[in-house]
Amino acid sequence: GLATIGVVQTAYANGGSTAYLKTLGDCVRTAYAKTGVKHLHHVAVTRFDVSVYFEANGHGAVLFSPRAVAQLRHLAEKESATDGEKASLGPAQRLLLYADGLINQAVGDAF
Repeated sequence: GLATIGVVQTAYANGGSTAYLKTLGDCVRTAYAKTGVKHLHHVAVTRFDVSVYFEANGHGAVLFSPRAVAQLRHLAEKESATDGEKASLGPAQRLLLYADGLINQAVGDAF
């Protein structure tokens, strides 16, 4: 299946953001981690293919697993296929692929 998408928060997260994320249903999952970027990062990379994590102080990052990027690129390549195996990216998938090209995962919020 397509990549899992999730948001990782700490216990100090804004209750409003948590309530909003729950209204999204299964398309965006939520997880909790201990305070500290190292804990948030660990949960993000082990639980989701595309993840966002942040602390109440604003530190955080967006991460894309190699599996998610490979899936999105494979679909993008199939858009131009001429052998009958045509496929296409949906708007959300295309946005994720573009975001992966824009976000520097190595620096997180330090950019």
